[in-house]
Amino acid sequence: MILEAPTAPLLSPTAPDIGFHNWCASVGIPVSPSVQLATTPRSVAGRGVFAIEPLERGEIIAAIPSAVVFHPNNAAECFPDTA
Repeated sequence: MILEAPTAPLLSPTAPDIGFHNWCASVGIPVSPSVQLATTPRSVAGRGVFAIEPLERGEIIAAIPSAVVFHPNNAAECFPDTA
């Protein structure tokens, strides 16, 4: 089954969006070319992942390696000012 992408125009990525996408690539997070990471008020949290092409049901749009998942043991090391 193909899930149709919304007909909304592509969002213009901000500099932080581009930086985040580059960071994802640098730590081994593959992001599908069928989606776009973007900052927009259309997202509940201000940044979201939006389909820009039709997606297959079950298609993986990103895979997060366990090495970059934050947990109590590594979050303080990564963000010492807020820990």
